[in-house]
Amino acid sequence: MQIEILRCFKNDEVVYGEYYITDEDSKYLCFQNGNDIQLLVHWKGKSVKECITKPTKKVVDMVIKTSKEYLSTAK
Repeated sequence: MQIEILRCFKNDEVVYGEYYITDEDSKYLCFQNGNDIQLLVHWKGKSVKECITKPTKKVVDMVIKTSKEYLSTAK
């Protein structure tokens, strides 16, 4: 699994971000709004609202780790 950071920043001690997550042959859009982390998964024939889903613990842990590393090195 790989994470590509599209945007990541901290405001009032809350982390916000947008990421692409690549897992094998699938690519997902991930949004982080503090502790609320959601995935946008493309399901054919479904509305965008129906395509928003909770990620697995593995994904949440990777997003948190990646955003912390990014923010610690970003100036």
